[in-house]
Amino acid sequence: MLTRLFNPLYCLLACLVLIGAQSAYAQSSNPPWVEFGQLSNSDVYVRENSIERVGDYLKIWVLYNYHKARTSPSDEAYRSAITLFQFDCQDNKSQKLNSYGHEEAMGKGRQIDLLEKNPPWIELPPNSIGMHLIEAYCLSPVTSPRKPVNLAYCIYNLAMGYNTGAIELGRMNLDKGKVDIAFDIFFDLAKNDLDEDALYMLSRMTFDGQLNPEQIELFYELQNSASSYGNGYALFNVGLMHERGLGKVKQDYKVAVQYYEKAIKEEMHDAFCNLGNIYALGLGMEQGVPRDIFKGLELLARGAEFGSRQSAFTIGSLYGKGEFIPQDKSKAFYFLALAAKMGHEQAKRVLIIFTHAHKGENFDTEMDEANVAFGKIENMRKLYKCI
Repeated sequence: MLTRLFNPLYCLLACLVLIGAQSAYAQSSNPPWVEFGQLSNSDVYVRENSIERVGDYLKIWVLYNYHKARTSPSDEAYRSAITLFQFDCQDNKSQKLNSYGHEEAMGKGRQIDLLEKNPPWIELPPNSIGMHLIEAYCLSPVTSPRKPVNLAYCIYNLAMGYNTGAIELGRMNLDKGKVDIAFDIFFDLAKNDLDEDALYMLSRMTFDGQLNPEQIELFYELQNSASSYGNGYALFNVGLMHERGLGKVKQDYKVAVQYYEKAIKEEMHDAFCNLGNIYALGLGMEQGVPRDIFKGLELLARGAEFGSRQSAFTIGSLYGKGEFIPQDKSKAFYFLALAAKMGHEQAKRVLIIFTHAHKGENFDTEMDEANVAFGKIENMRKLYKCI
């Protein structure tokens, strides 16, 4: 799986260089660009001489000088982008009024249109570049060129990455039901920065059935190309698309099994659940994948142990129903309680029904065991997030 390395000494040196430097100006016939700060994937400049303030609204031209070339929706490469933002200083929102990519750095070279149709107002999360622009320019008029952002902000963004604010922005839009906007944010980060948090969110959206056929096709192409590099999320997502027959991908359980097995080797723990389901429930029998209830239960149990709440819920439900395996109320309670502690909403409801149906029976031992297992999982979650 991808890992993000952070060298504190490098971060500190980079920040000191940024703070000690004078405001940088690009060579241009337009008003000069003033350096605002550095992000993990770009240097950010503003055109202070042309900032407009009308009531609670602020218009600022912002230039992003990317460290690596990015790709536009029309598959054209660009190295920098100039965007006219409109900010609502009261409600902390932003809207793009104009946006162009350029083939060369500092807004030079051929111009590429990046503005989406009817760009929406977007709420700005804390520590995002938009919030820092509001803090810098909304509170007071610009009287002189400002210094780049402070040391604490620089360390935060070098350590955590600018993508942290973008991920939060995507989550906010997803929570509000703005799936298309969330997808665009996550997909851009996943494609251009190989951002692991963005891949995680796209995996969840795929798993929850929130993507439309066009988005599934885009995501499949991205993940299918990345799966050869041994990326756990990519392997899981390609397997999921083949298992469910999503978008233009034909349902093929044999192919799904192959990808899930590879994903497990790359420590993608949710693959235990999907692979366990295929074997335990015999989902792929018509396509030549034999049913193996014991292998399925073993995979589900391992997934639950590693923190897959879906695995815990599935195996707990199987033991509770006793439909495909002998009923085991002790194991059913343990796994359902574990899934509930990990935040599985349906498991919480099923556990209430289960407890009510078995009044008078004591499951204190199973609850204690679930608490111990959950404690171990919480420590593991510092290294891995489960869907």
